[in-house]
Amino acid sequence: MSGRRSSDPFRYALNENRYGIDAIHKHRVARRALASRSAVRLEILTIGRDLATVNSEFKVRGHDRNGRQSQTWVRVPEHGWKAVAAQVSTVSEKSFW
Repeated sequence: MSGRRSSDPFRYALNENRYGIDAIHKHRVARRALASRSAVRLEILTIGRDLATVNSEFKVRGHDRNGRQSQTWVRVPEHGWKAVAAQVSTVSEKSFW
């Protein structure tokens, strides 16, 4: 297992891992034309004045599944709020439990 130490954000998504703001931005620009989800639920938890977690559930349009995303946000002096980590996954309507 290799570790990394960086001030760059990362994003784990359905079929990919993105490291760094440039890789995340490039992916977002490429998929922008796709309106692939609609919001179902949003939960924001603030921890003090400078840290928050954001969790959302969404419906994947055209598919029989829901998705979810979690993010960690930090308030950075002189830069404002920045997402420093994100993870996206989907859940099939049929549970294996």
